[in-house]
Amino acid sequence: MFACSQNRLTMSLAKLFQLPTSASMPGREGALRLATRVTMLALVPVLMPGCEEASGPDVARTAAEQATKGPELPRLKWLDAHNRNTPERWLASREAKVDLDENDPAVLDLHIKLNEAAQRFGDATRMIANRAVQLEEMLAEEGISEHAPELIETLSSTATALRQREGFGSLSQHYFNLRKQGVGREVALEQLKKASVLLRTNGSLRG
Repeated sequence: MFACSQNRLTMSLAKLFQLPTSASMPGREGALRLATRVTMLALVPVLMPGCEEASGPDVARTAAEQATKGPELPRLKWLDAHNRNTPERWLASREAKVDLDENDPAVLDLHIKLNEAAQRFGDATRMIANRAVQLEEMLAEEGISEHAPELIETLSSTATALRQREGFGSLSQHYFNLRKQGVGREVALEQLKKASVLLRTNGSLRG
């Protein structure tokens, strides 16, 4: 608001020096012109520092906004179909709290785990990643700390068949219900494994 243009000030001073001198004008008017010129010249040292200082708050505000913005991927709550980032890069960046490169070891590791889960459950990797993050947040609300990458790996281990009949989303809901009821992690996973065996057996009998 209070910033001024140094170029504009320079142009104003140039116009000032082009004013007619008192010798070429009537007495009283020439004296007034001369007084104005002297006054403006006296203000130059005051005005110039003001211009430089005025840009300070603007620069500071811009830097603060950039710092507040921070990494993009860790702030995402959901990876929609239009997002060009891969699920593994999103999950790894959430864990690291920085935007990781696609070739980062953590991203490559999650790529393997997500694809293994996709083969077991028959679900898309993006859907599995979203459900895992959703489960992480639901558990956090119950005071249980388990991260999405860990949940993908542990829930995948409960699938005894190469192609799990129950989807990842449904299994996540069962796991959450057990944990919310106070069932410990290992016990809950063991119950899910037994349920997976039962589903597989019943499916074989019906076949």
